[in-house]
Order: sequence, then C-alpha cells, then structure tokens
Amino acid sequence: MLMKADISRLAPWKDSLASSILLFMLGIILIVMRSGAISMVIIFIGAIMMVYGSNTLSRGIRGDNGSEKVLGTLACILGLLLVLASGVFLVLMIYVLAAFMAVFGVIKILDDTKSKKKRGTNLLIGLALIAIALVLIVVPGATADLAMMLIGLVLVVMSSLSIWTAVR
Repeated sequence: MLMKADISRLAPWKDSLASSILLFMLGIILIVMRSGAISMVIIFIGAIMMVYGSNTLSRGIRGDNGSEKVLGTLACILGLLLVLASGVFLVLMIYVLAAFMAVFGVIKILDDTKSKKKRGTNLLIGLALIAIALVLIVVPGATADLAMMLIGLVLVVMSSLSIWTAVR
C-alpha cells in the first residue's frame, strides 16, 4: 500500500509542479530543435506503425486472415516510409495544413458575403487564413521552424508561471 501511494505521488499528470517542469523542458526542446522535433515525432510514429504492422501481420499469418495480412503489410510500409522520409512527410503535412487553411479561409469569406450582418470579421478571418496558407506554401520549412519556436516559447512562459505559482 505504501508503494502505491509513493508511485501515485510521483505521477506527473497529477502533480502540477512536475507536469510544469516537464512542459518547461518540452518548450526548451521545441525552441532549440524547432522542426527537428516534428521530425522526431514523425519517426517515432513510424516506428510505432512498424511494430503495430509486424504484430498484425504475424497475427494474420498465424490465423490465415487475409485482411490482417494486408493491414499489417500496409502499416509496416507506411511506418518504414515515415522513418525513412520524415522530412518529406513534414513538408507534406505543412502543405495539407495550408490547403485546409485556404479552404476554411474561402468558406469564411463566403459566409461573410452571405451574412445579413456585414460585420467584416469573417472576411478578415478568411483573408488572414488565406494569407497564412500562402506563407506556408511559399516557405514551408521556415514556417515550421517559426511555429515550433513559438509553441516552445508559449510552453516555457506558461510552465514558468505554473512553476512560480506552485513554488510560491
């Protein structure tokens, strides 16, 4: 019973100070590594996909299940692609994000033109989304670096405030 209490006491998701320290460290990593941090996440997801795929494939071979063989093979191939070409997937993710932002920008502009109340906020939001999408398309690598640096900065500031509040 004593050991269980000690383990639950050390759980970072239950202790605001521990989770703030972890978020502070994550923020520093994002500031220093920038888009390299995203590449690490993509490689980690690829490794997980390969483990999942090999497990599903072996289950399909042992049980003579055709769909598990196909699913396992596809998961292994996708995982291998993620590991070997993480940079390509990073740029692809940025282009997909830019496409979504452009589409949502156009939708916001159309909403503004159809709205009876012409406040202009939807128009401004739509134009901003389209502008950000264009920047993402023109300079995807620099945008990813800037985004990771800003997210890291926000994490460092917010976790520093949480640490200061917990220690105070």
